[in-house]
Formats: sequence, C-alpha cells, structure tokens
Amino acid sequence: GTVRVFPFRTAAARGIEDEGLEVLRIDYAQAPNPLPVKRMVDEIVELPGGYILGKAHMRGLREFRCVCFFGLTAP
Repeated sequence: GTVRVFPFRTAAARGIEDEGLEVLRIDYAQAPNPLPVKRMVDEIVELPGGYILGKAHMRGLREFRCVCFFGLTAP
C-alpha cells in the first residue's frame, strides 16, 4: 500500500491545442520529479453532469504533443 505522488502547480490557462478553451492546467515541471514526469502537463475541464475530461500533453523539443485523454468522476 504505497502511493507515490508527484508535486505539481495549477493555474487557469488557455488550452495548449484548444486556445479558445479555458482549462485548469496541471504542470509537473517541479523538483524532485524525474525528467519524464517533468515533461508532462495535464489540462482538465468540467463537462455537463459534473464529468471531468482531462488531456495529457508531453513537452517535446519544440512543442507539446497530446499523449492521451482521461476522465475523472466523483467517488
């Protein structure tokens, strides 16, 4: 039963690929995160019905790339 948590910063921002969309950005570029984790940025939005849709991006050399979508629900 161990859970590992990576520190992150959050901010309201425009979407990386969807610039017209306001998102909650979760940026993992914090110490002591390992390099692969530091390259990750998640964006989440709330949909009707209380669903949360997330989009994960990875920083490349010149740009971000979407690597997956995910959903969150209340327990």
